[in-house]
Amino acid sequence: MALKSLLIFALIASCFLDLGHLMTIETSPDKITATITKSATVSCVPDDVGGDVDSVESIEINKDGDKLVALVRPCQKADCTLTSSSDIQAEGAVGINPSKSFLKVTITDPAVNDTGVYSCNMNYLDKTSLIKEDKDEKNLTVEEMTADALEPLLDNLTKRVEMLEAQAGSPMTTAGPGGSQNPACIAAFAVTNKKPYTAVRNRNLILPDALTVKGAAYDIKTGVFTAPCSGLYTFHLTVALAQKMSGTIVQVKKNSDVLFRIYAADRTYDDQASASSVVFLDAGDTVVAFVEAVTGSRTYDSKGYTIFSGYLTMQIE
Repeated sequence: MALKSLLIFALIASCFLDLGHLMTIETSPDKITATITKSATVSCVPDDVGGDVDSVESIEINKDGDKLVALVRPCQKADCTLTSSSDIQAEGAVGINPSKSFLKVTITDPAVNDTGVYSCNMNYLDKTSLIKEDKDEKNLTVEEMTADALEPLLDNLTKRVEMLEAQAGSPMTTAGPGGSQNPACIAAFAVTNKKPYTAVRNRNLILPDALTVKGAAYDIKTGVFTAPCSGLYTFHLTVALAQKMSGTIVQVKKNSDVLFRIYAADRTYDDQASASSVVFLDAGDTVVAFVEAVTGSRTYDSKGYTIFSGYLTMQIE
């Protein structure tokens, strides 16, 4: 009688005691830092399902109780996962092999509103074909970025910049189009022709209409660009022909060396050609567009189809 009572008590207790989870939820990282953390993952992974689970019917990840984040279930499609947001990527699988069933979501650029309690819900058939559910939860929290936390990040960034400068052999100053920390190095221009332009062989291409001219590097009267500072420069040239049976070759030259050529030939309709180059210039080096050859009407189209431009990309002292 005592043994029978003990067995009944053990059976009742097993219905109420937490005997562990068959499916475990994992987060990586456990804490996110807004604008610093690039991605976060929430995964439902099998723990010990071999002896209790016959097949997994579905796995879902919810947030804060009942907000569905992602779901995977058996299907015949290549992708059987559903997500609640385009910012979330999900992958998973379920079926008759419980040990290989899983669901994983990746949150890109997580923010404060992505934190909360995430739960993993697994519906499965046990060995007696009864439908059962297993659930596990984990909290994804946000970590405040304090000044003390930022300090090592800034120190690391400073060291990386110093290392890059040492490898380059000289300090580098990044400059956007026409910009630099040194006002004397400001250099940017873009010129075109608003009226038909007649090209002359063995002459500089001089486009009279300025779209942008910043600094004193470009002389619109001669078409010559003179580098105010040493650095990397970007140049672009587009030539458009307006008349039939005409052709042209135009060089872009650094001092006396040809950087690149473009060729346009208008046989039946208007034609347009373009090219770009990035080049290192010492202070005082010159760049010019030079008409190497021209045939036919020698007329370049108007309305801004022909354009020559350049600017300082990176100053190198």
